Amino acid sequence: MGADSEILKQTKADVAVWLITFGLTAFTDLTIAVEVGMILAALLYIHKVTATTSVSQVTQQYIDSGVLHRLQLNPIPNGAVVSGSMGPLCLAHR
Repeated sequence: MGADSEILKQTKADVAVWLITFGLTAFTDLTIAVEVGMILAALLYIHKVTATTSVSQVTQQYIDSGVLHRLQLNPIPNGAVVSGSMGPLCLAHR
């Protein structure tokens, strides 16, 4: 009973991956079910990360208007592009 309530708290996409994997386990080989489940889960994870991650160009105005940052001490040379990323895979501190 506890597992049922945990499944119902998941998103529809997560439940769909779970049900497809469960169905493939019941009707085909376990190896195929695990492979398909892993591929679907990886694609779902990639979709979630791309939906929550943004990459933008860092301009001089952005640097000047923001909090104190080490880029404020160094001018951006002509022809150089500095990018900033925000999201779950961003490991840098602001």
